[in-house]
Amino acid sequence: MRRFVTKTRLAIAAGVLVLLGIVLGFAPYVRSRIAGVAERYGAEVEVEWVLPSWGGVRLEGVRVTHPDAPGARVELDDVRVGWGSPRE
Repeated sequence: MRRFVTKTRLAIAAGVLVLLGIVLGFAPYVRSRIAGVAERYGAEVEVEWVLPSWGGVRLEGVRVTHPDAPGARVELDDVRVGWGSPRE
């Protein structure tokens, strides 16, 4: 019986660690995808907050700049992006 309890605790701990890794890695992953897409267009994008939502991802505090227009900057308070990306 003791061996079963130990294995169960190990399985729960492993599950918690995997879930923690997913949660902590979500925002950096989304930001890297955004930076990659922006780079293809020659733009730079900064995102303050990345939040998961039911239909996709919610981005707050988005700022977009482009070196061809140094005086221009687009600031968006709230952007919602679906899970799939049509521009892959």
